[in-house]
Amino acid sequence: MSRCLQLLFLFALVGIVNAEEIERTYHLQGLFDRDRIPEFRDALTNLPPVKVKSIDYASAEVTLQITVLEILNKKRFKEEQLLKNLSQRIRSASKGNFDIQPRKQLSIQEAEHIRIPLIGHDCRGCSFGAYRAVYKEPGVIRATCALREGHVKVWIDPKITNRKKLEAAMTKKKIKLPEN
Repeated sequence: MSRCLQLLFLFALVGIVNAEEIERTYHLQGLFDRDRIPEFRDALTNLPPVKVKSIDYASAEVTLQITVLEILNKKRFKEEQLLKNLSQRIRSASKGNFDIQPRKQLSIQEAEHIRIPLIGHDCRGCSFGAYRAVYKEPGVIRATCALREGHVKVWIDPKITNRKKLEAAMTKKKIKLPEN
């Protein structure tokens, strides 16, 4: 086996990628309302080595074009290094409003949909708070908060979580829910 092929095989085994400019798709946290799409794009205008190629609101996925050399100062890298560095940069550029994570294993189509009504959430800050109370809970695939309609929509893996657990998480964060 040639030295070049041996190196390629070794890089594949340890998860090292060799590239200057790449595209990657990630789960976008913080996209609780369609109005947040331009806010995310604006936040990334101050992050030149990263360009938004597309945003899928339904699945909360963003495809980014990344100049790796400007992010990591090297051509060869592990995917975990890239994700960690990009995540930090995006959180910083968006003042903590957005973050990226690996894509979810379960798709929106496969997930169970839950709608939880809210009381008194009439501003974007309250909506963001309600969203934040559930979106990091184990088993949550996607969450949105419809400010105008007064509810949180959550797509879950029913093997991991359920409505009661989500409502408990919201109550713990002082989110007002209607009495049953």
